[in-house]
Amino acid sequence: MTIKIISSKKYGSCVQLYRHTDGDITYYARYNSTAKLDAKGRPQPIRIKIGLKSEGITEQYVKAKHDEIITMQRLGEVPETIRRRRKKELLTLKILADIYFENRELEAHGNSNAVKNIRNDKSVFSRHLIELANQEVEILSNEVIEKLKQKKQKEVSPKTVNNALTLLSAILNHAVSIGKLSTVPKISKLRGIDNARERYFSDDEIRLILEAIKDDQQLKLFVMLSLSTGGRLETLRAIQVKDINIKAGTINLTDYKAKSSGKGQASYTGYVSDKLKPILVKAMHNKMPNDYIFQHENGTRIGMDYIQGRLQKVFNVLFNEGLDTNDAKNRAVVHTLRHTFASLLAIGGTPIYTIQRLMNHADIKMTLRYAKLSPDNGKNAVNQISIFKLT
Repeated sequence: MTIKIISSKKYGSCVQLYRHTDGDITYYARYNSTAKLDAKGRPQPIRIKIGLKSEGITEQYVKAKHDEIITMQRLGEVPETIRRRRKKELLTLKILADIYFENRELEAHGNSNAVKNIRNDKSVFSRHLIELANQEVEILSNEVIEKLKQKKQKEVSPKTVNNALTLLSAILNHAVSIGKLSTVPKISKLRGIDNARERYFSDDEIRLILEAIKDDQQLKLFVMLSLSTGGRLETLRAIQVKDINIKAGTINLTDYKAKSSGKGQASYTGYVSDKLKPILVKAMHNKMPNDYIFQHENGTRIGMDYIQGRLQKVFNVLFNEGLDTNDAKNRAVVHTLRHTFASLLAIGGTPIYTIQRLMNHADIKMTLRYAKLSPDNGKNAVNQISIFKLT
């Protein structure tokens, strides 16, 4: 996305301006540079920032600067305006983003979770903020940000839009903290987002999944572990042989989300269903205590893409045809297995506080969305009101 720079009505394209939403104006001089030619030897257009209206700059002054540049160009001299520009290159969002990420990487000190978060944020930048990468940050206005926000709302989920805006704010505020910027535009995120997943797999759908992956033992083990523990993808990938106690029917699990955020318990206990035990015993066969359960024959741990990519293809074929790709509530994804674990516990009458502990939720509010699935959700109590018992 580019800002709208217009030509002067009085002087034409040699004087250009950008109108800020706060009423200020940035003025530019535009000319064809004989020092910068295209492949056919033609002079290339150059736009130089002269200054702001609030600094006393006028169109007449910019026109005079333009004429000065043209005159000095003919004499083979470098105008003062261009010398200043060479000394201090204009700051773009990409330059500030590189500084921001470099600083975070220095602070990470090899922390794997911090490194992962940086990698994720770099992906957010390259996918959702890249249109502003070459934007001159001094004239990055609320209007430009709002246009990007409106555009992204049509392309991705509201949560993704807010993640991009949060990153943009972090980059600009970091630039202020190190003296690269004096102020930042106001960045307002989307409000009232209800992005909670409602989709869970029924017993029949689980049977369809297991049938579709019956020849892939790694995927089968992952699905069974998900439905027995509710663990996230990274949590299950990290399980080592030493974490499993078949006799007690327990697994030591690591909640990497809680670990990286500092909220909740990073380690918690999962439980092995009787049906899962023989599958786990087979997966542990001939492995050492520090070996991973999800491991290739050469000893390397199976990647997230292997599990997520293959399972997602199965879910798309079985359940997602015709659904909008941004329909986070109803699309079946790998995380739906975790949601299914909690949902089926609630349907089976498991107390909400037990579900909270099994899901390792730091806040009971995260678990309460499953309460509506419980058989003791208040429906029976309402039916006991005397007037509803009358025939």
